[in-house]
Amino acid sequence: MRVKRPPFSFRAFWHRLGNVLLPGEADSDLLWNERMSLWNGLFAAISLTLVSSFLPLFAVEALHADDYRVALLSSLPQITSLLATFLGMVLLRVYAGEVKRLTLWSLLATRGLLAAFVLLPWLLFGRAADLLVLLVGVMAFPQALANLFWQALIGEIIPAERRNAFFSARNRWATLASMFAVLLVGSFMSAFDKRLLWPYQVFFSVALAAGLLEVYFLARHRVPSPRADRSVSPSFSLAELGESLRDPRFRRFLAAVLFFHFAWQMAWPLFTLYNVKIAHADAFWLASFTVTSLLGQLVTYGFWGRLAEARDGRHLLGVATLGMATIPALTVLSVSLPYLALVNLWTGLFLSGVQLLIFNVLLALGEVRDRNGAIALYNAGVGIIGFLAPQVGVLIAAKLGIIGAMWISSLLRALSALFLWMLPRCDVRSGSSTASVAVASGRARES
Repeated sequence: MRVKRPPFSFRAFWHRLGNVLLPGEADSDLLWNERMSLWNGLFAAISLTLVSSFLPLFAVEALHADDYRVALLSSLPQITSLLATFLGMVLLRVYAGEVKRLTLWSLLATRGLLAAFVLLPWLLFGRAADLLVLLVGVMAFPQALANLFWQALIGEIIPAERRNAFFSARNRWATLASMFAVLLVGSFMSAFDKRLLWPYQVFFSVALAAGLLEVYFLARHRVPSPRADRSVSPSFSLAELGESLRDPRFRRFLAAVLFFHFAWQMAWPLFTLYNVKIAHADAFWLASFTVTSLLGQLVTYGFWGRLAEARDGRHLLGVATLGMATIPALTVLSVSLPYLALVNLWTGLFLSGVQLLIFNVLLALGEVRDRNGAIALYNAGVGIIGFLAPQVGVLIAAKLGIIGAMWISSLLRALSALFLWMLPRCDVRSGSSTASVAVASGRARES
């Protein structure tokens, strides 16, 4: 007797696959949200990694962008992100109970703009490089809103004591998915002349599809209704925004981490110019650089998460940023493409720690007074630094050459690592408590 199988259910398929990626029954809203956030992060990583991996090659080889426009690809989005951050601050105050809806619509707008990248070759072909810079800048506006709202949303639905373990698992799976996506697309594109336009349209289309799935899984999050005892004033003032700045620990952390961002981001356009114009990397090697970096992140997410369970997150951030300080100097030692792939593997070992620890320490310090205000201030600062740093990097490279500019970036990164390492000691000298940072790193547990 043949057993009749039930009809295929797309929803049941995703549920079973979710059990594999994040084991456990999703009976509670917390476990359900973790599972949906895992899928959301997986497709977000695919979409973002594809664009960031091949956009520089598209700009330089297919659209013939010069050094100034390459720098603008890094700096212009920071200005629009800064403007978006100020708007996001207001929206978070006025619509405090609608964070999920704010995140959803801003993310949908961001991913929807990828359709314009697909159509770019038919739009003002003679000024396509300028239009690309403009599109990247415009897309950064809703992206910055989405980042700000998502950080606030995650702070609400994922408790502090679960963040390290959860984000380690989320980042591992997202990194693994990105690796396969970049390898497949990079192998496809390497079969064609890198000056052709239509292969880039293919990977932009794949990024668009992944982005729409990212929006879908974000929409499936379950957000509890705001508590009656957690009212937020619908008005907005700079005094309220600066509430987090009254905490000396947050002020010191913000200054140190923004200094690191300056040293970090000043080298971003320089890496693009070095890899494409000096090392002559094609799509395959750019994909290989991305994959090796992702591989380094994949094997160390759990390592950084476990360390964060036992040590102060700011101490660890100093170690991770010190590792990042070696990257520019190591890069310019050779133009060998296999060697540069190994340097990117080394990058990933520390980049995973920087990504995990900055976010967790930021949330922990922000919870002392005003978490949303702390997030907004951090994003505003990153926006200002992100506009200035790439331009400074290109300016220094014009005076001293790319190699000299890279060495300066390494030295500044090392100095920022020292500042971050010293933060807990500054707290002890000033008599500040480190309890909230310990919660973020898993050292404290509520009974």
